[in-house]
Amino acid sequence: MMQNIRIWIYLSLTVEVFLALFLLSRMFPLRNIRYRRGLIAGYFIGYSAILFIQDYWSVASHANAYPVFLSLNIFLMFLFAVIFCEGKIVFKIFLPLVYVSMVTLSGFPVNLIHSFLAGGSFFAFKLISNLVLAAVTLFLLHFKLDAQTSYPFSTYLVMIVMPLLNMAAISALKEYSGIFPYVNLIGCFTLILELLIYFTICQSTRAYARNIELQLIAQQQQLQTVHMEQLRDIVTDYHRIRHDMKNHVVCMDRLLSQEKYGKLKEYFYSLSKDLYAFDNQIETGNEIVNQVINIKYATARRLQLPMEIQAALPPQLAIPDHLLCSVLSNLLDNAIEASEKIAEPAVFIKLHIVKNYLSVTVKNRIEPWQAGSAKNRRTTKEQPHLHGLGLQIVEETVKRYNGISSFEVEDGEYVASIMLECV
Repeated sequence: MMQNIRIWIYLSLTVEVFLALFLLSRMFPLRNIRYRRGLIAGYFIGYSAILFIQDYWSVASHANAYPVFLSLNIFLMFLFAVIFCEGKIVFKIFLPLVYVSMVTLSGFPVNLIHSFLAGGSFFAFKLISNLVLAAVTLFLLHFKLDAQTSYPFSTYLVMIVMPLLNMAAISALKEYSGIFPYVNLIGCFTLILELLIYFTICQSTRAYARNIELQLIAQQQQLQTVHMEQLRDIVTDYHRIRHDMKNHVVCMDRLLSQEKYGKLKEYFYSLSKDLYAFDNQIETGNEIVNQVINIKYATARRLQLPMEIQAALPPQLAIPDHLLCSVLSNLLDNAIEASEKIAEPAVFIKLHIVKNYLSVTVKNRIEPWQAGSAKNRRTTKEQPHLHGLGLQIVEETVKRYNGISSFEVEDGEYVASIMLECV
């Protein structure tokens, strides 16, 4: 009889390990590792074996091994996430804590049912407990968190503190589970509470992500509005110059007849510079990039900042326009902001396709006193949180499109480079 109970315990532990790794594999994108399936299978076997040994040791020593059980589960799940999964480290801590908390809480509903029903085998108890845990796992997966998005610090704090408090409460409850009949009811309420808090976190993070997306769209619309206003001003100035062209021709003819060639050259240069500004629209091959580049180029000209641009792009990219617009705008705004503060500014922009990736490089000359803040990505704006949001948008877009980014200071220049998968 005792041997059969041990077998059902080991089978139950195996199911718990399987659900743990299944949850992590679905919650995070898996790394592209050679022999990944074989390595995961080996990790599953090792994980299960460690829990079997821990359970056997606890029975043999008659010790309270519950804290050891919690610690092993959390550590082995966290280690699996670090080795095999991509995503933010805070989620790799949070999900093991939540799952292990759910493992211990899933037994309380079964205990509650068992207290009202006479009899019932140990096999039935373990089976129902695993079914409850499977249902909880599916619940966590249905309300899946985006493990690659950055959220406010308060969200991370709740993520970590909630399961820790619940596990502390569970540890206290297990000490009195044989004394007070209402302990199982409290455990059920704790399980429901944790699920509700997780659901609330999921909804708040989705709302936060939608808010970021709305800000991106608003930023794109603002850029388009500015672009249209600049085009309207250009057309107005063009018509004005065209209207005055007769006067210009008469004036230049008079200077020519008087052989005032120096004045004529100066006059012609002044007029041609204005006309050149209307005809100097930069063409990259991509319409949304054209809008952003031309708006920022016009801003740089107004501020008398030299800007060199090399760009050759296809008409269509797999990156949504509002994200592409926001990434380019933030990188160029940062370069222009830094260039305004130095005596000899220079901005260089290069956009091209490298295999299946969009490569964007933005360089701007900096003074030695700017190097420290550039390396730490600090800003001197009156509203620093806006600058932080811009860089956050850039980095999240890079992660979303399987890209890479680097922000470095090289030979007196701040170099921002990103690559985004675009096919």
